[in-house]
Amino acid sequence: PTRRSSDLCYIILLRAKLTHKTYMKGEYQMINIEIKDAEKVNGETSAFLSFPYDSELVGIMRNQTRRFWHAKEKVWEIPIKRLAEVVQLMGKREITITGEYQKKERVAIVPDGFEFKTKPFEHQIEGFEYGLKYDRFLLGDEQGLGKTKQVIDIAVAKKISKGYKHCLIICGVNGLKYNWEAEIDVHSNESSHILGTRYLKNGKAKIGSNKDKLADLINLPDSYFLITNVETLRDKDIQDTLKELTADGTIEMAAIDEIHKCKNPASQQGKGILKVLPETRIAMTGTPLMNTPLDLFIVLKWLGFERHSFYQFKKYYCIMGGFGG
Repeated sequence: PTRRSSDLCYIILLRAKLTHKTYMKGEYQMINIEIKDAEKVNGETSAFLSFPYDSELVGIMRNQTRRFWHAKEKVWEIPIKRLAEVVQLMGKREITITGEYQKKERVAIVPDGFEFKTKPFEHQIEGFEYGLKYDRFLLGDEQGLGKTKQVIDIAVAKKISKGYKHCLIICGVNGLKYNWEAEIDVHSNESSHILGTRYLKNGKAKIGSNKDKLADLINLPDSYFLITNVETLRDKDIQDTLKELTADGTIEMAAIDEIHKCKNPASQQGKGILKVLPETRIAMTGTPLMNTPLDLFIVLKWLGFERHSFYQFKKYYCIMGGFGG
């Protein structure tokens, strides 16, 4: 289910005090669900599930990618976001739900000292405010609506509010590197550097080899924005270096432009993308779904919304077979 439909489903569950009654082996299989704040599962509002021992139910809980077993109280704990799916898997058993779940609305706080260098349109302000509230999302505005400016403004605001050191821009189309360099100059007062840039004796710039790009990552320039093309991530040493730089907080934000061009998880660049995991991640494309649902795997996996492997994703969401399948 989508996030929006899931939220609706949770609310229905809680308001209706969902109860499925059916006999199993002559007895009710009672499942008690309590909603409360907890910190074991990533600090999220959680659901505590208790039930008499049942191998099938235990198997369902053990297969959840995010869950915690409280041995002393003999209860399972899962994030509230997983509740609807788990209840569906449990089938027609008697279920009681107590507690409350209220979706907390995040408020966008524009940091002191931030000012737009160029005036945004109304939809760009909306995208900017969304980017201040959420660290990972798909920016799916159509071509020509100014996704680049929105990402630049979000990156600059997060540098002020969170002290980000570097923002990495990965271009799905090689020629976009120069467009980003120009747009950053237009829409911000920050400097940018295209990885691997070297200057000839006549002063002209050229993009060097992967060895030059790796050297830039090892000795990072002062520029806040670092720009490269996705093909750079085919290099194993660059992959590992970017993994370290994002893990230790040196690069705290990344945006992938035209991410639909990078849809093959078996490719070296696909594997490289999934190693670049900073705090803030913005996927950018006006056409996230080109042909099949499989096109969405890299997008959802990189953003952290998909827990399955590619094989599991394909089995879970797709009916394979027929022409082209």
